Amino acid sequence: MFYCFLNLPSEHSLENPLDLEWLREQQQNNQELLDRAQCLPQQYITKTLTQGVDLICYVKPGNDAATQWKIALARDSIDPVLKWFHQVLGHPGKNRLRAASSLRYRHPNIRTYTTNLACDVCQHHKLEGK
Repeated sequence: MFYCFLNLPSEHSLENPLDLEWLREQQQNNQELLDRAQCLPQQYITKTLTQGVDLICYVKPGNDAATQWKIALARDSIDPVLKWFHQVLGHPGKNRLRAASSLRYRHPNIRTYTTNLACDVCQHHKLEGK
């Protein structure tokens, strides 16, 4: 028998922010992101992903839009995505959390949101300092 122990959030603790339809809804309800996509069409493209969901994605200038893109996060979706990654990755530090979430997601202020993320479990159980 094969057992797999993942540190996945319980079904009711967090909404899964990796759901493409939820991300699309968040993007479409965020005027700031829609304006950014309209002003910078080379950097903010629309990609159809596996489930037939169209998402706004960010492409760094000079990168290949076909392979080097990141899902653009709306302001309201940053906290749920970071909390999800924080819990799934086993409560990592801010640098590791930012590095992991930045592999496929993009927001101009993700560093600030990562720095300001407060986790009750970490506050209670982790030691201060290095």
